[in-house]
Parts: sequence; C-alpha cells; structure tokens
Amino acid sequence: EKRNIEEAEERRKARDSKKLAKEVQFQKQKERNAQKKAAIETVKNWRKQRKQSGFAGGDKDGELDMPFEDGKAFERSNKKRPGVFPGDRSGGKGRQPLKKGKNGPEKKKFKRESRDSKFGFGGRKGL
Repeated sequence: EKRNIEEAEERRKARDSKKLAKEVQFQKQKERNAQKKAAIETVKNWRKQRKQSGFAGGDKDGELDMPFEDGKAFERSNKKRPGVFPGDRSGGKGRQPLKKGKNGPEKKKFKRESRDSKFGFGGRKGL
C-alpha cells in the first residue's frame, strides 16, 4: 500500500512537471513571436522613414537592392557548356562518348543530371 502511494505521488509529480514544462515552452514561443514581430515592425518603420526622407540611392523606392528580394538569386543559370556535365567544377572535359543503347546513343535522364549537379557526380568505379 505504501509503495502504491509512492508510485502515485511520482506519477503526479511527473504530470505536474510535464505541465510546467509545456507552459514554459509556450511562454518561450510567445516571447520569440513577439521579438520577431517587433523586429519586423522596426524594419518596416525604418524603410518608411528612409522613403520619407528621400534617400538618394538611385534605386527603387529608396529600398536596398537585395538579390533575394526578387526571388531570383537562388535560381541556377540555364547556360550549358558542351561536353561538361552540370555542376562539374573540373574546368571542362573533352566530348565524352555517350552510352550506346538500342535506339542510338543514350543520354542521362533529367533527374539523374539534376541530382549530379546538386550533389556531385559519384566518381569512377573501382579503385
């Protein structure tokens, strides 16, 4: 009976501590959201003040010309160099013979090519 009482107390303590931890976590999240909101507001106010003061920067509406504001900074270029696989940093290769398939030469599949350019080609077999 004594052991049952102790176990019940331990369970109650665990429940209470869990509730307390959740409350603390919630408060932290609230604080972070408030900080984020305040930071965004200060930036908005700063931009508004710069716009009103007539910042002579020569760029659009007195705002900074950040490359990521357009959403185009992270796009890859569509230029292709002949005989060089996308993402190849070796400086270039000669024209490599393509694999022979049933219906003429086989090219790399688009998915394979894009993964190679993103993660790098796996390298040679053997060695």
